[in-house]
Amino acid sequence: MVAMKTSPHFAKNDPSHISVRQSMKKLLASEDGKKFFFFFVHIRLIFENVLKHNKTYINLVSPRSHRTRE
Repeated sequence: MVAMKTSPHFAKNDPSHISVRQSMKKLLASEDGKKFFFFFVHIRLIFENVLKHNKTYINLVSPRSHRTRE
C-alpha cells in the first residue's frame, strides 16, 4: 500500500514520468497530431502486410536460388 500511495506523487515530481496517455491526448488534440497518428497507423498496416508476404518474397529473391546455378 505504501508504494501505491507514493507512486502518483513520484510521477508528478519526476519529469521523465510524464504520462504517455496525457501526451497522446495532447498530440491527438492538434491537427498535426491527428495526421501523424493516422499516418503512423497506415505505415504499420503496410508493414504488417509486408511481413505477412515476406516469406514468399524472400523465396523469390533468396541467394539460395542463385547458388544452384553456380
